[in-house]
This record gives sequence, C-alpha cells and structure tokens, in this order.
Amino acid sequence: MEVLPYAPQDFNTRIPHYEDAFERFDSVKGRALVDTDIHDLFLAHKMEKTFGITIAHRHFVLNNNEHLVAYGNTSTPWSDVAKDDSTIKAVTWFITPGGAVQPYEFEFTISEKEVLNPNSPEQTKFVQELAKLLKEKKVEGLFGLVKYPGDDFKGCLETTQGRANICFVKGEVSQIFSFWMVED
Repeated sequence: MEVLPYAPQDFNTRIPHYEDAFERFDSVKGRALVDTDIHDLFLAHKMEKTFGITIAHRHFVLNNNEHLVAYGNTSTPWSDVAKDDSTIKAVTWFITPGGAVQPYEFEFTISEKEVLNPNSPEQTKFVQELAKLLKEKKVEGLFGLVKYPGDDFKGCLETTQGRANICFVKGEVSQIFSFWMVED
C-alpha cells in the first residue's frame, strides 16, 4: 500500500469543503453504498474494529506549516509539527483516486501504536479492494478511512468555530442545543 506523505497543500486542494463533500455524498446515494458494499468489504476483511469510513471533508484552509490535530473532542491547526513527533499520530486518511492513502487529520496521543500499517498484508489488500470499489462506483475522492473510535462511540455532531472543529457527543447535543434554542 502506498502511503503518501502529509502535505497541507493537499489538505487544501484534495479534501473537498464539507458542503461540497456532503452534497456529492447525497447525489451518489452514498448512505446506501456505505450500508451495503462498503460495510460488506469491511466485514469481509475484518477491518470493522480497525477503521471506519468517513466522508473526506474539510471546514477551513490550513497554512503551509499546519496539521489539523485533535485533542479530546476538538481539532485545531497546530503549527510546525515535527515529522518525528511520536505524540502526533494520523487518524484520518484520504483515499486517492489512484488507490494510495494520505493522512490528513491527526491526534495528540501518548499511544505508541500506529493504526495504519503499510507493512500489513491484510490492510494493504483491504485498501486496494476499497479503492477498486470506490472506482467502480465512481465515488473516487469522496471517502477516507478513519481510526476506529471504539465500541462505545455513539457518534457526534461536528461544528466549526473559527478554525476549530468541535465534536459534540450524542448525549451532549440535546443539552447543548436546548440551551442555545430560544422559546417563542
């Protein structure tokens, strides 16, 4: 499996803005594709506890020296992340139209384990077959892989404030938004 190096300029040009990505997802009936063919491929390769599928999207442009790094439920641009910084790990990868993967979102973690292993024959075969499926379905450039969030993940509502992406977990959403809502 070819893993391309991270490049902020690729984040800004290859990763579509979220409005465009979700519009395309809807237009190609992406939910049905995820619930059937993509789901089946994850299960067939036993990758459902390693990766998740994501709609590749961005909310803002990064500067040339920035990485989008999550800490907790918030992702913000971090400047000048060293290539050998063992606390910054890739957690989201774009699947290029040619079938390579490229990291585009990261997390701050003390874990030593990398999720994506280009030396794993199982992961390589899975990524190759996923890229082939995306090409067959004419949805290249729409999806990415994301680190499996764990069995207890219930989803989140992502919102952007300035240059910060914040994921409100499912249980928090109704409390937060009922606070923001004004009764007539």
